[in-house]
Amino acid sequence: MRIAMLEVSHWHASMYLDAVRDMPECALVAVSDKRGELARLRAQEYGCRAYTSSEELLDEEEPDFVFIFGEHAEMVGLISMAVDRGIPFCVEKPAGLCASELKPLAERVRSEGLFNAVCYVYRMTPLAELLLRWREEGKTGRFTNCRFKYVTGPPSRYVDWRCEWMLDPERSGGGTTINLSVHYVDLLRYLTGEEVVEAAGQFSDQVFKEKIEDHSVLLLRTSGGTIGQVETGYTGAGCPEDRDHFELMTEEREMVFEGREGRLRWWDRDGRRGEEVLPRVEPRAEFVRRTLKA
Repeated sequence: MRIAMLEVSHWHASMYLDAVRDMPECALVAVSDKRGELARLRAQEYGCRAYTSSEELLDEEEPDFVFIFGEHAEMVGLISMAVDRGIPFCVEKPAGLCASELKPLAERVRSEGLFNAVCYVYRMTPLAELLLRWREEGKTGRFTNCRFKYVTGPPSRYVDWRCEWMLDPERSGGGTTINLSVHYVDLLRYLTGEEVVEAAGQFSDQVFKEKIEDHSVLLLRTSGGTIGQVETGYTGAGCPEDRDHFELMTEEREMVFEGREGRLRWWDRDGRRGEEVLPRVEPRAEFVRRTLKA
């Protein structure tokens, strides 16, 4: 399978590039980035051709599959290029600035039956797989309340990664909510099998006072009545690792997950308790492998 990647200066692109390189059945044929120097550096590192124009890449290379990155404000245009050419694709989240600009494109892709994916990698984690298995085995019952918290480093890291556009809401769509919280909104949908029907939130820029929010809290309710709480921030002040902390309540079981340790503790309502230590995986690499084998 001939693979191409568009706008590879995105900070996650190297994870996808590494994953494709490790798949002998796939060949990375080309990468693009409007900043030609960065495209050439990526191409040199991964042994493929470089383009400054994504459109030219698609026309010249005619890849079998394309991964789409880039600034959030440009993602809809990049997706359209792939759809117009009938090329199956995967796009990094959030795929655009808002739902209204994506909806017509999503409907077109669905009507044409074109394979597509969005990289919500928490679906690929050992935690998500375990929770779904427990639910299917009747060990948890329905999820009733899910609290997800993730706090990471400052917004200045995006400048260090040469993705300074992340600090401009017109190009990124916002801060921690559109970048981080979307993972947990999707995880809530995935674990419950239900859509979010009500949402409210509070946003803060009090730590770094950028044009984007650096901390936010969302309160959600699914169609089945599950309450979801999502808190994310760029406000970590010194912890050496990113921090996932989940508190999950179900009809039959209470669970607490600590991402740093990969540890899930649980308590049943009949008095039993236990602990699971989950294996560490690189979820984006697993996502790439499963997507290309789908």
